[in-house]
Amino acid sequence: MTPDPRSTGVARRLPRARCATAAPCHRAAPPPAHAAATDPPEPTGRRGVRRQARALSAQQEAIIAAIRSWLTEHGEGPTVRELGTRVGLSSTSSVAHQLAQLEKRGLISRTGRDWSTCYLVTPEPPRRGLRSR
Repeated sequence: MTPDPRSTGVARRLPRARCATAAPCHRAAPPPAHAAATDPPEPTGRRGVRRQARALSAQQEAIIAAIRSWLTEHGEGPTVRELGTRVGLSSTSSVAHQLAQLEKRGLISRTGRDWSTCYLVTPEPPRRGLRSR
C-alpha cells in the first residue's frame, strides 16, 4: 500500500498482480479428493471451546436485587425507569442493555414485550446420578 498523494496520509490499495497463465490460479489449494460433500466442516477457531461463565457485574447484581425486592413488594415487575432510579442509572438505554444481558444469560425472562413483565428464573439444581464417561 502506498500513500495517496491527494489525501492526508491515508493509504491506497494497489491492484493485485495477475498470474502469467490463463488457467485458474495455481496458488489456490484444491479441495482434498477424499472429502465428501456430506462431511461436516472441521471446527475452526474457538467455537468448540467451553468458557467459564463470567461473574455478574455490580450493576447486574444490583438490578437482580432490585427486581427481586420489587416483585415481593408489588407482585409485578418494575419498569425500566423504576429500575434505573433504584439502581442509580439515569439512562433507560443502559438499564435495558443490562436487562438484555441478564435475559441472554437466562437469569431473567419476560412474558411480554415490555420489561415490566420480567421475572426471575430459578436455576435448575445440578443433576446427580451416574454419568457416563
